[in-house]
Amino acid sequence: MDGRLFYADLASGEILEFRIPQFVNDQIPNRLTVHGFGQDAAGELYALVTNTPANGTGGIVYKFAPEPPTATLLTRFESAVETDGIRLRWAFYNPSEFVSVSVERSERESGPWIAVATVIGDVEEALDRSVSPGTTYYYRLSGTDRSGTVTAFAPIVATANEEFASPALTRIAPNPSTGPIEVEFAMPRADAASLRLLDLQGRVVATLASGPHTAGRHRVSWSPVAARGRVAAGLYFLELRTNGVVRSQRLVLTR
Repeated sequence: MDGRLFYADLASGEILEFRIPQFVNDQIPNRLTVHGFGQDAAGELYALVTNTPANGTGGIVYKFAPEPPTATLLTRFESAVETDGIRLRWAFYNPSEFVSVSVERSERESGPWIAVATVIGDVEEALDRSVSPGTTYYYRLSGTDRSGTVTAFAPIVATANEEFASPALTRIAPNPSTGPIEVEFAMPRADAASLRLLDLQGRVVATLASGPHTAGRHRVSWSPVAARGRVAAGLYFLELRTNGVVRSQRLVLTR
């Protein structure tokens, strides 16, 4: 029996999950096997657990104890896997309690933890672009309050997208746009590539990038205000072309 524990409510006939707040996600960690439960003379409850193969000799005894009630500080912490990384979103019950927030990452639930170089969208969102394709990461949030006390919250887990098999336009932001935009694209291998802005008739309005590019993600900044004047508002297409492969996405320019 691994991870989750259940019990029967004899009064209602329901099968319910036994939540254990001492552990992450209120569940006994994976790779631990529960062999039984015990009770001492004082009525305290214990779980007999092994962290070795079934015939091994290693074991752990956990004592279940109620957690004292604590104020709810973090009301949301979640991840979303995107083409250009892993986006993290959180919400505090009272954001004014924290003067700074940091995101830490590890490839193991127990650490070690390192600070993540993130692109902060606002005070409750960050994007980790430094992930390796197909790798699973644990993220935890740390908040520093006005007294300097740091609170680390329980981690969440996310797995980065697999490596790109073909060229891709991964991000155009903002879209629609009244000013400068940021375009990101991915190359599965080193090759020559061009990134162009086309109008509805297929005419080239601007060339954002052209030439050899290494494998991986690339980022280009461009502004519709050029030396010859502003590009007119309207609907356009951003076209990525490399080695016979063409990818395009719509871009709306507004005044």
